[in-house]
Amino acid sequence: YLMKKIIYYLASIAIVILVSIILAEIILQVIPIIYRTLPNLKNDKQYIYILGESSAWGDPYGSKISYSKILKYVIGNRINNKQIELILLAEPGCKLSHQYFKYYLYKYIHPFKRGIVLLYIGTNDWANRNENHVLNCNLNIVSLFYYYLKKDKNIFNFIHGYERILLLSKKFGDDIYMSTIAGNYSGYVPTECISLEKNMIFKNNINKIDKLILSKDYHIAMKKCKELLNENNDQSQIWYRIGKIYEKQNNNYYAMQSYLNAIEYGRDSRPTRYQNEVIKKLAQKYNIPITDTFDKLNNSGEIIGYNFFMDIVHPSIRTNIIIAEGFIELLMNNYKIKIFHKDLTEDKIKKILHFNDRDVFDMYMLVLTEMFSWGSYINVNEIAMRYKIDIIEKHIQNLKLLDAYNKNIAGLFIEICELFTEYIKGNLNEKNKKILKNKIDMFIKYCPKNITYYESFSNLQKIKYIVN
Repeated sequence: YLMKKIIYYLASIAIVILVSIILAEIILQVIPIIYRTLPNLKNDKQYIYILGESSAWGDPYGSKISYSKILKYVIGNRINNKQIELILLAEPGCKLSHQYFKYYLYKYIHPFKRGIVLLYIGTNDWANRNENHVLNCNLNIVSLFYYYLKKDKNIFNFIHGYERILLLSKKFGDDIYMSTIAGNYSGYVPTECISLEKNMIFKNNINKIDKLILSKDYHIAMKKCKELLNENNDQSQIWYRIGKIYEKQNNNYYAMQSYLNAIEYGRDSRPTRYQNEVIKKLAQKYNIPITDTFDKLNNSGEIIGYNFFMDIVHPSIRTNIIIAEGFIELLMNNYKIKIFHKDLTEDKIKKILHFNDRDVFDMYMLVLTEMFSWGSYINVNEIAMRYKIDIIEKHIQNLKLLDAYNKNIAGLFIEICELFTEYIKGNLNEKNKKILKNKIDMFIKYCPKNITYYESFSNLQKIKYIVN
């Protein structure tokens, strides 16, 4: 009798849960249908949703400069004679799944805010050609718990993650515009460097190739690269060096193809050609206007590096302008838009968006510490880091020209940068290594503690690890 009561009790709970889920699903399905079919409420604002990661949020400019703010400025903050209200859902460190949750929650809380969705998104989600297309389920409950039901939570399906954001936008009747994505392909060695840790022979060969490239022995370096390719070594490391050889010989086309090959062979922070193929196919599938930012950079005649990106994936002001202008061109086909500001320059953008010397110092602090610390956890040595010496020294000179808010802190940081640059060049003795580590400790101790500097402090700790 007791067992029957327990079974009935558990069955009742299960039925209540099942009915609740079904009712919740019905409500969640009906709400967007109602709001989508209702006439757009008259108001004096044009809502623009910005989805994405740190690149869309505004790193490394602390969100003060971004393509969306440039877009607002260029068109005089008006679309269809309505004032623009940016709804910034982009956030540093996000993946497609995180952005889906944020957008989902916001839309159900603010369903009447029908607007424009701009997507420069997907830079934090690595994708490969072997991933299978997952049919996007239109059930809200299943979709919301998709991430938690997965066996391996470290594997994300790029197609699925991107597509369900599009479907959610369409469900609420938002107007979507997409962009392809890009990264600094020439400035950083591939992140998948496990082979360099496990295979010392291969690592020594790569170091020899780096030395040959840096000493301008390009013919011998290329020969050794091809030999290593034939031996089935880590192709990402070899293709990157082939790219460097072509770049040094001013063969930009083959350099870019080699750099793009390098990131196709392992997980990397930079967007791959495959990711952009997926983005373009999804745009075609759902008839969504797209601006091909990657193609614009790739066909510029330049190698995509520090000329377009401040660090590994965060767009420079120049690239943010390109992204903004690409979206504006698309929007002008469907909305009444007037161009108020043309011939933009980096200095003009900084002035308009109130990006002062303190902001510039913070930016260089973030950028330089990332450039220094890159690869510390994957055993990349100072030889490969010498490829970016020119950019590092240029940034240091720019720092010296600043009227920094704290001369002592700024001076200490410049000293750290100069010492570590000498370390990369191989000119730092043991005494100066200790001085460098002490200065890092002093900087972390006396520099203001806030969220802006958290990542920089972490990078400085990695620098100490490299020097050790």
